[in-house]
Amino acid sequence: VRSENIREADIKGFEAEAEYRFLENAGLRATYMYLDARGDILVGPPPLRQFAEKRLEQRPQHRGTVSADYTYTPWGLRLNLWGEYTGDMLLNYERDKKNNITGSNDKSYWLGYASIAKDIGDHLELYAGVDNIFDEKDDEVPLYGTYIFTGIRMKF
Repeated sequence: VRSENIREADIKGFEAEAEYRFLENAGLRATYMYLDARGDILVGPPPLRQFAEKRLEQRPQHRGTVSADYTYTPWGLRLNLWGEYTGDMLLNYERDKKNNITGSNDKSYWLGYASIAKDIGDHLELYAGVDNIFDEKDDEVPLYGTYIFTGIRMKF
């Protein structure tokens, strides 16, 4: 990933969220974010380089989540399942040898997650989970495959 300073950026967008509790201990939630991130990018060969307004790299235009949660009250277990969509994330512009933009490298992907947690008394929580359940991998995006974790959290 190549970083470059830009002289001006204009970032606009909106977020929306909806939640539905169909039981006291179970519900669904969905979120959506749209982002239009543009900035003045240098294009063209030196000394003819000039600024042109283009989409900013590493900023997805669409991001959304869908999640379900359930608490099994008799055992005090909290279960969560969720999916996350990242769409139209511009990784980089494809350029020719004269630094002219010839195309773009956009990525879109879904990731799935699951977790379970249980409080032990007032100050301890045991938890475990799986990130990237479906083993999505991509060398251009930091997606490293399925990740399983467990731990103990102390609360004060």
